Amino acid sequence: MKNPVVGSDHIQRLDVLRGIAILAVFLFHFLSGVYEMDHLPWRGWWPDWSAAPDRAFLWLFPLTFGWIGVSLFFVLSGFCIHLAFLRKPTFSLGKFYRARFWRIYPAYLLALLFCAGLGFSNFTRSETWADLAAHLTLTHNFFPATFFSFSPAFWSLAVECQFYLAFPLFVALRSRIGIGRALAAAGIGAMLLRLGIVLCIDATAPSFNVSLFSAPVLWFDWILGAYLAECIHQKRTPRLPQHLLVIPLICGALVLSTLCKPLTPLRFPIASVLSALVMMRYLKDRGALTWWERAFVPLGLMSYSFYLWHQPLLTRVLKVMHRAGLPETPWLVFTVGLSVTLGLLAALSWFLYHHVELRFVRRPKIVQPQKLASYAC
Repeated sequence: MKNPVVGSDHIQRLDVLRGIAILAVFLFHFLSGVYEMDHLPWRGWWPDWSAAPDRAFLWLFPLTFGWIGVSLFFVLSGFCIHLAFLRKPTFSLGKFYRARFWRIYPAYLLALLFCAGLGFSNFTRSETWADLAAHLTLTHNFFPATFFSFSPAFWSLAVECQFYLAFPLFVALRSRIGIGRALAAAGIGAMLLRLGIVLCIDATAPSFNVSLFSAPVLWFDWILGAYLAECIHQKRTPRLPQHLLVIPLICGALVLSTLCKPLTPLRFPIASVLSALVMMRYLKDRGALTWWERAFVPLGLMSYSFYLWHQPLLTRVLKVMHRAGLPETPWLVFTVGLSVTLGLLAALSWFLYHHVELRFVRRPKIVQPQKLASYAC
């Protein structure tokens, strides 16, 4: 049997991981859409459990960890981009950027224009055009006013594209000092930047998120995926902790960093390390996919369109339910609203995957359609 990691261009286990990541992000944002909050307010260093809107929110509290899906997406992206680079005998920077443009921008532009059309009724014309210009150039993550405008999920796409711009720098750094030292340098740089941000910027200031979730700070998370790709491509064991107790310990550290206010700036890199460890173990499995894994493959394939459209669509569904006068009990919203939103999103995302994403990737004939999943972010 062929090695599922090295022996084929299309790695279905990556589709499974993408499907899990996008489902986690979707449930996280659906919870915040229902309650208009995605975490409890702080009481000192810890969450104020008494401030929960109702008991249902406490039952659904584990969904607030769904943001981990974004960390997993960054690690997956670094893995896929670098693995594609390693598999090519020659590397053309022009072809790389053209491939990335056709893979990312057309589908993003369609979702952006839809969200901008909805936003014209909520913003002044000058603000809308300024927001639109920042989003069209994928620089909206540089400014507090545009960081979460139109669709909050768009911030990560800007960071992702900035990673692509920095890819030649990463390749040069890797060639000079090696992938392991490049990862260590990125990790040390990220920790120093996080420390500087925490010490110099008030956590309630609008610029705090802009700085903490910027490309230089998150570069370590992306390179972590590239490091895994190089280890797998060279068929060597990554220099990451292998003991079975490591993953539970990191899970504990992740929970603590999420629930303890002074440690929250560390939660994203901890989640990325956890994602890398899970990927490393999961991709070692040479067996056939189980039924539940196969169920996640289609979701993973259409995860990019799903990510682009999930927040605009879930917002529309919740507004329609409110205007229809349906009882706004959490369990009704989470059964009816969630089912309707998932059904609509699945149909829309599958259509866009086939008729927008695949069409634009085929048009410049950059990669074959069957290899698309290996190039997805």
